[in-house]
Amino acid sequence: MLIRTLNTKNAQAQGLATGAYIYTYATTTSYIDQEINLAVQQLQSYKMGYPIAWDCEDNSLAAACTPTQLTTLVLYALNKLKNLGFYPILYTYTNF
Repeated sequence: MLIRTLNTKNAQAQGLATGAYIYTYATTTSYIDQEINLAVQQLQSYKMGYPIAWDCEDNSLAAACTPTQLTTLVLYALNKLKNLGFYPILYTYTNF
């Protein structure tokens, strides 16, 4: 995850609310923990006025996980983000 720091800083300076998304490749909870820890390091400098989207749409995820496993991982990620004080949402598409 890479926060577009200049864009975020300038948007917030103009009074605009900002959000972020985390494009995931995680197929395990420990990988999710790593992705979220990196995201939190980058997000802690900003007050997000919009949700943090967990972006689950990479084809490698569907190849590596069953639908039930993927659902479990998504719920884990969303709950972890919520417990860290963020407002998480799921971003995906109909093939998932």
